[in-house]
Amino acid sequence: MNDRGYNPQEERLAMLEFGNVHDIDVLDIGAGRAELAIIAAGKRGCRVTCVDPDPAKLARAADWVSQAGLAGRVTFETGDARRLRFPDGHFTCVLCYSVLHHVVKEGREAMVAELVRVARESVLFSELTPAGAKFFDEVLHPGESHVANLVDKAWLTSQLAGLGKIYIVGRTFTYFVMLVK
Repeated sequence: MNDRGYNPQEERLAMLEFGNVHDIDVLDIGAGRAELAIIAAGKRGCRVTCVDPDPAKLARAADWVSQAGLAGRVTFETGDARRLRFPDGHFTCVLCYSVLHHVVKEGREAMVAELVRVARESVLFSELTPAGAKFFDEVLHPGESHVANLVDKAWLTSQLAGLGKIYIVGRTFTYFVMLVK
């Protein structure tokens, strides 16, 4: 945790708890440092497939998962979240933690639709609040433009409207949106 109260592991665990994600097959979009995959597999008993377009990020994430002793519970695939190879409803839940703001605005709609397509029961999104984006730009990732690439909560919920029940929770640095089909 830093001096402003941000704890990345707690944020990820809170998302999984919000979605009641445990002991299921999940798709984790974006490898990052494999933090979400490690928490989902290690603390929540999930079987995780992690998809990222960057093979180097996947290799690093696989190393972290292996070091955590979870290699048998997490698999990795190179892929584009706007065009996934999985059949409809393949995963019980799809997790998209702080990824949408990295996608060009023109590609976000296709990505959301694709994540909904491969989810059997639910899709969970976490994105930065304006305060969280400012904190990331100033403290965690200086020089990046999280504020300029914010994903508007109203836009995200409009993409999910009519597809099931939508649940939203706001936090200091992030907000969570869950679609239950």
